[in-house]
Amino acid sequence: MGAGCSSQRAAAVKPADIPVQGDAEYDEVYSKAQTQYERWQALRQQEIDSEQTRQEDGANRTEAECFRVLRRHFARAIPASVLVSECYRILERRGFDDDNTLFGSSVCPDLLRNSLVADFTEAWGENVSLGGLGGFPFLGKSGFYSLLDNVPQDGNIFILYCSHVGVNKEGVIGKINRMEDDFDIDCCRSAAQALKTIKEKDPGLSLSRSIANLDFQQGYVTKCILKETTRLHEADEPLVELPRIIYLHIRKFMNGLIPSDYNGKPLAFLGGVHVNTPPGVQDHFVPLNFELRNGEGVIEDLLPELDQVHQMSHVLKMI
Repeated sequence: MGAGCSSQRAAAVKPADIPVQGDAEYDEVYSKAQTQYERWQALRQQEIDSEQTRQEDGANRTEAECFRVLRRHFARAIPASVLVSECYRILERRGFDDDNTLFGSSVCPDLLRNSLVADFTEAWGENVSLGGLGGFPFLGKSGFYSLLDNVPQDGNIFILYCSHVGVNKEGVIGKINRMEDDFDIDCCRSAAQALKTIKEKDPGLSLSRSIANLDFQQGYVTKCILKETTRLHEADEPLVELPRIIYLHIRKFMNGLIPSDYNGKPLAFLGGVHVNTPPGVQDHFVPLNFELRNGEGVIEDLLPELDQVHQMSHVLKMI
């Protein structure tokens, strides 16, 4: 009885003028609705295509600007993925692999740096971090000897050390675009702060304040750059010269951790300048030192093999 009442109520309230399928009026209404829907779909697809084109054009412009800067100012730069695989290949021929090698790094603890270290860590297994601000191995001799204590029996050591510099999507050196935001930040921030300090009227006072405020690492970075004021003033591109200067001081610091009579386990070093690039463009690395100390006082220069990789990739781009 309830169901019958519902049917009667539904029939009673059904308007008589609503078209039903099969009627000419229905077909006309349906046809107009279908046309409007198809038109809306076409307009929506145009919007999607236009947005995709804008994004592709922007990405292409960003990539073009980055490669323009790389070719002009960092001509020996190698894509990060190529660097990792080629370093592994070169060292593997000399008995290094992810089972018998302990990987360590001395890089700036900027979040932007993690991608390079992550790639190397994926290749070699784990990472012992030695680095502080600017990329200096501020863990010092204690950290270095701690690393030696953890090397596998009959194993090897591979250490990456580098300064870093950013290139943003407009090709500006010393800046980098944050992944989630559309604004720039200094890269390397420690280097930028040091550069700002040495431009002050009394950089020595600012340096003393850094140390007094327990900002020892930043104070050390500033002190190193302060020694290179003339070189920076004479450089055509100070922000290109700055990471090279920091790299040289990092290398000097790193060499000071190793005893002059070192005869321990095979020890490989890769040093250079890491170029941070915008999202969508692979980071690059300028190798300036790649060597192997075999534990018997003999140092083998491996840099020419990486230079061959750069030359080959350059030739391929020209084809």
